[in-house]
Amino acid sequence: MANVGTSSSGFGDRRGGDDGASGHPQGRRKVASVSRSGRVALKIQQKIDEGRFYEAHQMCRALFRRYTAQGREEEAMDLLYHAAVHFLRHEQWESGNDLGLLMLDHLKENKMPVSQSLLERISNLFELFHTGDKQLLESKGG
Repeated sequence: MANVGTSSSGFGDRRGGDDGASGHPQGRRKVASVSRSGRVALKIQQKIDEGRFYEAHQMCRALFRRYTAQGREEEAMDLLYHAAVHFLRHEQWESGNDLGLLMLDHLKENKMPVSQSLLERISNLFELFHTGDKQLLESKGG
């Protein structure tokens, strides 16, 4: 898998930046928001690892909507990609598919530019689905 724009935990970017150090009240609020979103993203990853897939899936969709409403497009796309990968690695095909399609729909609806790293991410999702198809066929004797 290409390591494209990943953060240390694999879900979104939780760096606070320099805004909070300025002492400006709005900067502190922004850092608190990033930190809170980071905690939610970590909870999503933990729920997936614990097998609580439905809860994790719903949290992903909610956090995605929050990010996009705040204009945090890059973080929203990172969240969808990393969550979809995590779901697919846990053989949660419907959830991985839903988040992958949500990512593609968002790109299309917002006419977002397609970079090489984005193409690599999309390719990686297809590879994970292909791996899942092979495993499914092998388990059914096909």
